Amino acid sequence: YNLFCGGIRNINGSMDTSDNDNVGTSSSESEQLHNMYPTRGNGIMANNSGVEIANVLIINNYGSLGAGLFVLYHTVYANNIAIVNNVADGRGGGLQIDVGGWFTCKNCFFEDNVTGRKGGAVYLDYRSSLTLSGEYSYFGKNLAYDGGGALSIDGSSIVSMSSTNVTFVDNSCFQDGPAI
Repeated sequence: YNLFCGGIRNINGSMDTSDNDNVGTSSSESEQLHNMYPTRGNGIMANNSGVEIANVLIINNYGSLGAGLFVLYHTVYANNIAIVNNVADGRGGGLQIDVGGWFTCKNCFFEDNVTGRKGGAVYLDYRSSLTLSGEYSYFGKNLAYDGGGALSIDGSSIVSMSSTNVTFVDNSCFQDGPAI
């Protein structure tokens, strides 16, 4: 068992998972990552690493922070990705961007992600940045117990949305902000 990261762990390096690269178990035209080990970024952990991902489905991961994808100190570029059905005990059910991390996504889909604290789909902290562009950005049926059913933004972080269609639907939380 790799208890630090069940899927892909990239520290101080670079990685490109676009096109025909095999990551996890292939499923039709998308790649899938499935992991159930309690920690950070069980689907993908990008720690001080430049990462590019395209046409990837990050699904069914469980962890403490950013269960599907955890971005720390560096930039992740994503195109046509879906982050679905991930569960974090702490923050960021689908994605956590932390300590100056940048996540830039063209055509992103976040659905059915859950966190025990903030940011059902996405949690940002400590001067981090999320940029959404392309034809769509979709946030549906995500749940956070403390706040930000879809997005939770802390620590002087920034969210920029220039997608043609940005949709927040059926996100929920028990305290503050069902969507943001």
